[in-house]
Amino acid sequence: ESVSLPDGTKVQMGPGSRLTYPARFSGKTREITLNGQAFFDVAKNREKPFIVHTEDMSVEALGTAFELFSYDMENKIETILLNGKIKVSIADKETDKMQEYLVSPNEKILMDRQTGKVTKQIVDADKYTAWRKQKMLSFENEKLSMIIPRLEQWYGRKVVMCQKDLADKYRFTFKVRDESLERILFMIKVSSPLLYKEVENGDYILTLK
Repeated sequence: ESVSLPDGTKVQMGPGSRLTYPARFSGKTREITLNGQAFFDVAKNREKPFIVHTEDMSVEALGTAFELFSYDMENKIETILLNGKIKVSIADKETDKMQEYLVSPNEKILMDRQTGKVTKQIVDADKYTAWRKQKMLSFENEKLSMIIPRLEQWYGRKVVMCQKDLADKYRFTFKVRDESLERILFMIKVSSPLLYKEVENGDYILTLK
């Protein structure tokens, strides 16, 4: 779903996402709130900074295109920069002081909501944000912890890991176009010691063989 904001910024929303913004931006900043996943192509206006708030993080765009991934039910928040520059502010859980991170293209900031730990990684931003082109998802040697939330959004189903530590143990390379979720999970099963099982509501559970 594509949305144009009052300032001309273009936003592509991921499934099940909510964006809150005013009918027009007045005042010194352009501030909006996101729950979910969205890709922002921000209209340039140096006089009025563009700021996206999520529950634990705010991202200020310095004329730019970036993706923000922050669902309430997820334990982590990611922001990935395609071009331009962004400033990410996160409140330190212990001191409540704001920590600021400047992010360059092809960098990802990842925050673990439980521990408050923040990491910065180098990624291929174009691959990460491929979903916005609505053609396919592409994973190259990626951990399940990165793959599963994106599969869940793509298919609108939950995939539950029985053991949390499995998500960082196995890496996969594949593309998703119009395959069923079951087909993708079957591929994962064939190439790793993981099994999947469908539960009554159409969601899936992943376990060790």
